[in-house]
Amino acid sequence: MKLIKLLRIDSKEVCPFQIADGLDKSYRRKLQNPSKFLKPYIKQGMTVLDFGCGSGFCTFDIANLLGGNGKIVAADLQQEMLDLLQKKVNVSPYCKSITLHKCGAEQTELKEHFDFMLLFYMFHEVPNKKHLLNELKPLLNANGRIMISEPLFHVNAKLFKEEINLAKECGFTVESCPKIFFSRTMILSIDE
Repeated sequence: MKLIKLLRIDSKEVCPFQIADGLDKSYRRKLQNPSKFLKPYIKQGMTVLDFGCGSGFCTFDIANLLGGNGKIVAADLQQEMLDLLQKKVNVSPYCKSITLHKCGAEQTELKEHFDFMLLFYMFHEVPNKKHLLNELKPLLNANGRIMISEPLFHVNAKLFKEEINLAKECGFTVESCPKIFFSRTMILSIDE
């Protein structure tokens, strides 16, 4: 099964790049400050995956938390989103620590191992969530964490509970469900 079909890039269910500018507004940053909600999980020297990065709402906050001592892989299916992000990266002081990655048609094609993975406001768009979790799991370093954050307006409590149960079925432990404004969030680690 092709990843394009897995992640519905050919449908209207993936956030279109045409509205990317509206996703990175200052009022949203006041309500959902990525530096604030990511700070407990990201430390200098880490390698971090911003999966489904879009135009980079969280990418530069991750870079700032790494303080130039670490690496970020910003991955997305949509080349247009990556193109928008590349323009921002080019003028950023963190340009050397951010690598853009376009996911392949069959798999994510990620090879690197990560200390932290962020899936922010995109997991609900994935029809085969089990496939994605099973692909990301071996790329997570020992003691690594995955944060999956979903928007309340797309994912109700019942659907989020199903996502939690799926993560457990895939061999993850749900460590916590931190509060982020207008979101449902889980922190995952690998069962030992």
